[in-house]
Amino acid sequence: MTSPAAGTGDVKAFVDGMIMTESACTQDEAFALLVKASQNRNQKVHDVTALASDPSWRAV
Repeated sequence: MTSPAAGTGDVKAFVDGMIMTESACTQDEAFALLVKASQNRNQKVHDVTALASDPSWRAV
């Protein structure tokens, strides 16, 4: 099963939306959280968004 977002920009928007919903934050704040996660994991932002958009990775 794939995420509803197909392209790289769509995946980022999808993950931004997930973060905004869960954290009640703005799009800029959601992106800042992605950047922080990227830095903490020493991975590129697009790798973190790809991981976060994978349904099999998310906790139940």
